[in-house]
Amino acid sequence: WGEQILAGGGENIRITDAHPGGSVFYALINSFIQDGFFTTKIISLLSATGIVFLTYFIIRNFCDERTALVGQLFTAVFVPLTTLSILAFNELLMLFLITCSMYFITKNQLKYSDVIFAGLVLGLGFMIRSQPIIILISFIIFLLIRNKKFRVNISLVILLITIFLIFSSPVLAYNHMTYGKILDGAGVRYLMVLAEYTTPEWEDKVFEIY
Repeated sequence: WGEQILAGGGENIRITDAHPGGSVFYALINSFIQDGFFTTKIISLLSATGIVFLTYFIIRNFCDERTALVGQLFTAVFVPLTTLSILAFNELLMLFLITCSMYFITKNQLKYSDVIFAGLVLGLGFMIRSQPIIILISFIIFLLIRNKKFRVNISLVILLITIFLIFSSPVLAYNHMTYGKILDGAGVRYLMVLAEYTTPEWEDKVFEIY
């Protein structure tokens, strides 16, 4: 997919459960390595390593060092993570970026620079898959209720959303130029594939949106 998009044939590509950013990134890296399977697996392994590494510092923002080490150990032996780390999937790079955003947003002395970095990595993660939008919403809620400094909190929320939109804008612009819409509707098709119970009318509506 990524190679075809880079070659200028993106209008013929519809990725069911992801945005094109991840595919393009993998294809770009693979242009140097020339082994797509190895490229995807090594990115998964490095991403899983980064998640385990950052888990300690995230927990350390709330608890003592011993608790952080125990939490890091549980993360290291967490079966879904260890399984994904040796598979050629694109989930872990997105999860690593989400983990980075959690490290910045959970700091005790939250600064504007932390919010900027959190929005930046979430925006990059959104270019790979849609799940970071859920994390963005949770961060917005957290920033609004974390203390009684409402004016400061509102400014942080605006900053977070702005940075997120800036760094997710390449994939939004690509979708608009290629498919005529900001979101290309591939997620709707993914929902249709997973749906256990459907009706002909519902399927017709989904196809219309897609």
